[in-house]
Amino acid sequence: MAPSSRRTVIWFALFIASNVLVISGTELFHDEAHYWLWSRFPDWGYFDHPPLIAWLIGLTAGWIDGEWGVRLGPCLTLAATAWIVGRRIVPQNRQWAWWAGWTVFPLLSFVSALALPDTALLSCGLLFFWSLQRFIEQDSTARALTVGACAALLLYAKYHGALLIVGAAVGAPELMRRKSFWLAAVAGLLLFAPHLHWQWQHAFSTITYHLFQAHQGQPSLYRPLEFLLRQAFSPGILLAPWVWCGTIRMRRKDPFERALLGMALTTLGVFFFFSFVKKIEGNWTVAAYLALLVLALRTPDELWPAKRWLSTLGLGSALIVLGVKLLISIPGAETHIRRLTEIRGWKNWSQAIDRETTDCALVANTHQIASKLSFYTKRFVPSLNIGTRPNQFDLWHWEESLKGKPVCWLTSIDKFSGKSFPTPHGNRLHLVRSLTIEELLALKAAAQKRRPF
Repeated sequence: MAPSSRRTVIWFALFIASNVLVISGTELFHDEAHYWLWSRFPDWGYFDHPPLIAWLIGLTAGWIDGEWGVRLGPCLTLAATAWIVGRRIVPQNRQWAWWAGWTVFPLLSFVSALALPDTALLSCGLLFFWSLQRFIEQDSTARALTVGACAALLLYAKYHGALLIVGAAVGAPELMRRKSFWLAAVAGLLLFAPHLHWQWQHAFSTITYHLFQAHQGQPSLYRPLEFLLRQAFSPGILLAPWVWCGTIRMRRKDPFERALLGMALTTLGVFFFFSFVKKIEGNWTVAAYLALLVLALRTPDELWPAKRWLSTLGLGSALIVLGVKLLISIPGAETHIRRLTEIRGWKNWSQAIDRETTDCALVANTHQIASKLSFYTKRFVPSLNIGTRPNQFDLWHWEESLKGKPVCWLTSIDKFSGKSFPTPHGNRLHLVRSLTIEELLALKAAAQKRRPF
């Protein structure tokens, strides 16, 4: 085996092994449990996101139990897409660096092990890169239709995919002079039409929520500075300065490379602008770093540090990311990192509540708790959303089917008494048996008057 092939196998094995470690050693994040619940009710859209992540989860969740059933579909799709497409858009002599990049770019590394819309976005982003490169090389109807189909998949994965589409046009505007470019746009819109119809049926709930309700905050100068600092280290941690410098200094005669840079800068620029008025989640820019990784691997050798420095910094970055993956997979780490309490202890906690509520229908008050309970108790648990943000349960209205039945309501509202169940987070929830579902629906209606939906 050639040295470059041997290195490719080693880095690919590290990538896969670290993902297996995370999947095997952690319970579901709250959002993953919510997306799993979506997958049990296939549709063309959901309150928070387009439907692709639910479809991918549904590929395996129906016949594989537990966390593996939820994560295998999205993660396997991403690994397969990265393997197949990476061989076509990355130089052959840098295939080993392709898999090293998936290890040292922290956002790419962690998202690839979880069942999130970002996981689906990365898979579709790779397909979009591949189709766009082929379209640039040869203008044809078939290749234009392929670009349109991949663009539609991007939007089915996550609306952030629109930034990649716009960024490609910004980086390589000459593409818009092709008639076939507009054929691709029409094809993509036609394929995306079922989701647009779903949005119209539901008063464009997803778009309204994300633009006008979600992550609102007071105008701030601190958030943009925090955003820039986080993005500074996202492309490779210790290697990040050279990734940024190399890709920006690179002479991009190739329109595909200019399109990639346009995608990365458009994504980062839009979220930097929103950071002044919104709280920006760290994973929202993950697609930008997929484009930057491809650009970095197409950068001439002279724009990279000396081989000794490249190896040292790359290995150091890999050890940091792999060390964090190992840390979150070991029980006990959640006592030091609060966010990890989302992925430890919920199975036992849910089953304890299940045993306590065999004589009543279980109802939760938040979509996170309802989703976790549904997954780990194998009961479909409604969420009332009293005093919480709107979500998919506002569209399902499962609680309406419980009229006339005894209910147990799990809530953090202190004015209602009941047996206490401290969550793995450390929050105290009360299991309330004294209210009927009709009384709970009246409370929900009163709360919705204060928070119209």
